[in-house]
Amino acid sequence: MQQTIARATIGLTFILALLLGITCDAGSSGGSDDDDDSSSGGGSDAGSGGATDAGSDGGNGGTGSGSGGDAVEPSFGSGSHFDSVMAMFDYVNGQRTSYQPHDRYKGFPFGGGSYHTNVTWPITFTWSAAAAATAQAEANAVAAGGTPSGSETDSNPGANHLFIAGLNTADYMVTAQESAGAFSTDQCTLCNSNPFMRMAVFYHDPGGDGPVLTELGIGAAAVGADTWWVLKFE
Repeated sequence: MQQTIARATIGLTFILALLLGITCDAGSSGGSDDDDDSSSGGGSDAGSGGATDAGSDGGNGGTGSGSGGDAVEPSFGSGSHFDSVMAMFDYVNGQRTSYQPHDRYKGFPFGGGSYHTNVTWPITFTWSAAAAATAQAEANAVAAGGTPSGSETDSNPGANHLFIAGLNTADYMVTAQESAGAFSTDQCTLCNSNPFMRMAVFYHDPGGDGPVLTELGIGAAAVGADTWWVLKFE
């Protein structure tokens, strides 16, 4: 009898131990699955979908502002007559207004062009940010040692030459270097004392030989005390 009871006790103990082991495995497995779900489903999804996406957006935003920040702004030599591209813009419009009664000029200055009275371009231009961006890129390239786009004009004695690109097209552009302290002198490239500047800008009008351009953007880049200016019409 005692042996039977002992055997029964041992059997019950074995069954209880087995049941407890199954319960612990189930609890352990369940806890592990919960952690995995939380980690991959909650943590990872939130990490990749929330933190990473937000991080990517933030990174892109940073890159965008970084690109904007890295974009070279207009710069002016210490000897420039102007301290902003808008000052040059106003100067050009002012000169065109002053020369409104004058015959228009079409073609390359002193290079087969001619005077005429068929006014097709506006006397004054409106500002174009897109054209200014193109002009600034050209100014930066030239200031860094690049060759200006277009064909080179002659000039007054002692004055720098103009470079004219895209004549009678929608890409008309005039580039010139302003020497320090030369403004309002006979050596001024950008002034009305320079007939090449007058023909190319101040009373320039293709008279129907090219598209009607109504907007202007300007770029400027300093080289020491001098300044490279680019006028881009569109």
